[in-house]
Amino acid sequence: MFTWRACCCLLMSLYVTSLSKILEFLLSVRRRLMVWLMSLMAIIVVPLLPLFVEFEKHAGLIKDESYYMTAAVLAAGFGFTSEGYGFRAGYIALFLWCIVADYRPEQAEQAVGAINTVQAISTQSWIFGHAALVAIILTVLLHAIERFAWHVVYDRRFPDYLEKGQ
Repeated sequence: MFTWRACCCLLMSLYVTSLSKILEFLLSVRRRLMVWLMSLMAIIVVPLLPLFVEFEKHAGLIKDESYYMTAAVLAAGFGFTSEGYGFRAGYIALFLWCIVADYRPEQAEQAVGAINTVQAISTQSWIFGHAALVAIILTVLLHAIERFAWHVVYDRRFPDYLEKGQ
């Protein structure tokens, strides 16, 4: 009987401990996700505000040049703060693509090659027809992935000066 009680107490202790660890982990992940979302708002959404203003001022139209220049500036800025070589290479490629496409936007938006299926043609023509918008989306997506690694996986604080204890 004594061993049975000891075994039950041990199991209850393990159960409560594991539940508290699971709850602690979930709260930690929740905090990390909130830090990530806050960083996205500050680092991605705020720099895109001029595009929203242009959208409102010009009846829903944004010039391709605005997309390209915004994506180029964001890619350059994100490239300087990037820590991984893969991300940095992606930002450099996006920066160069945006600068070249902004120089000759009519050439950047032409679809090259032919595809047999109607669905593929419409998807390809949409992507090439909206190349400036795709540049912004790729830049933002690349940085959102990098920020996810920083704040959720590696548990880095935002803003960065909080990590140094200032």
